[in-house]
Amino acid sequence: MANPRADPRWLRQLGNPAIFAWSSAWLMVLLVVGTIDQKYHGLYAAQDRYFSSWLLWAFDIIPLPGTRLTLTIVFVCLVCFCFTRRALRKPGLLIAHIGAALLLLGGFLTETLRQEGTMPLLEGQAGVMIQSERAIELAAINESGPEHDLVIAFSDASLQAAAELSHSQLGFRVHVLACHRNAIRGPAGSLIAKPEAPDPEANSPAIEITVSGTSHDGQHILVSGEAPLALTAQGQSYRLQLRPARLLLPFSLRLDDVTARMHPGTDNPASFRSHVTVIRPNGDQRQAVISMNQPLRVMGYTIYQSHYDQTAEGERSGFTIAHDPVALLSFTYAYLSSIIMAIGLVIHLTLQLPHLLARKAQS
Repeated sequence: MANPRADPRWLRQLGNPAIFAWSSAWLMVLLVVGTIDQKYHGLYAAQDRYFSSWLLWAFDIIPLPGTRLTLTIVFVCLVCFCFTRRALRKPGLLIAHIGAALLLLGGFLTETLRQEGTMPLLEGQAGVMIQSERAIELAAINESGPEHDLVIAFSDASLQAAAELSHSQLGFRVHVLACHRNAIRGPAGSLIAKPEAPDPEANSPAIEITVSGTSHDGQHILVSGEAPLALTAQGQSYRLQLRPARLLLPFSLRLDDVTARMHPGTDNPASFRSHVTVIRPNGDQRQAVISMNQPLRVMGYTIYQSHYDQTAEGERSGFTIAHDPVALLSFTYAYLSSIIMAIGLVIHLTLQLPHLLARKAQS
């Protein structure tokens, strides 16, 4: 007869510590293999394949759990263990498991909601947009507005083969035939896909589409960095452009001055810093200095100094700007969960200490 006080079988199975142990070992394998793969296929390709994926296809035919799926399994295991009677009998382990589950939850929120892009500026130049190093978008720009252009952007995720793109404020329809991270124009108006290069700047994203309801109906190829396609629909003038995904900032960033110290005898900067002015929508201005180890935080955004170079137009400073809507929550989660795990381990070791001393005395 089953023990009514025993845990349900499914709870014991999902909360089995062996699942946590094997999942942790598999995470170490993914970490090592993914890090090595970065050398040959680049950071973003390795990140997509190993660290941001639910499934990893070995030899393109064998499905294996990716990092996201593995961490989800670990999270479920931790949560289920917290509801077992074994955990209730060991309060230290219970507290440590709760802390670990909170740490995973905070990391998931950051990974899901964080937005990041780059902004290169020349001295005296200001910018209000950042663009992704890898994500792309198909932008339909209506130039017929009396004061401003109307931009309708279709995100990277929607640019899949056979996708139909439309919008209530867009006077035509777009059908996606093919979209590639890296491609070149082939003969007779074709598009030839190429392997994705490790360096994102070496890639040339391209898309093959057909448009209907315009002055230029038919099949077209758009390549990122090339001139946009000009067309007319319902008496409105449009530009259709494939470009890096953009994010509008709630402030303007102006580069006032950039200083760099070079390595002796080279043109490579040893250190550099940027003097900037942040201009808020209400006109308030804030001057600040950004260096490699001194980011600037403003209005929920973190601005990092990423690179420096000299161009024919003058000195240019590059910034990486990140926005984490749950930054404070994630920051709190990281420290709070670490403290909770530490407290749990201290309690567990303290409760186990008398048993260890008794065993030592008996031996």
